[in-house]
Amino acid sequence: MVRQPPGQGCPFHAPTRDLVVIQLLGQSEWTTAGEKWIVDTHDLFLLRKGIPYRYANLGLSESVFFDVFGQTPAGNDPATLKASTYWETDPGWPIRDDAETLPVIRGADGSHIIPK
Repeated sequence: MVRQPPGQGCPFHAPTRDLVVIQLLGQSEWTTAGEKWIVDTHDLFLLRKGIPYRYANLGLSESVFFDVFGQTPAGNDPATLKASTYWETDPGWPIRDDAETLPVIRGADGSHIIPK
């Protein structure tokens, strides 16, 4: 479950598994592969693994969405899976060789932390 106040967003990153998003409240703007989509309440958004994306709440009220990742690849322990890659700016699609990444620490709970 992701709750975002107005004006909040995240940097570009790529999921390690397919992603399904269900917008529960408000709307969010998703940018991926050079395209932008506005996802409204009750909309469903699907994203394939490895494709960089970012989302932001550009509205005037809170945005809430629920995301579900696809199946963990067989033989991999979820606790040891690689963290998503995060980028300073839009890495393009396909991803540019010169795209600068951000350092990421994977928390014990599976969260991704970007040190300041």
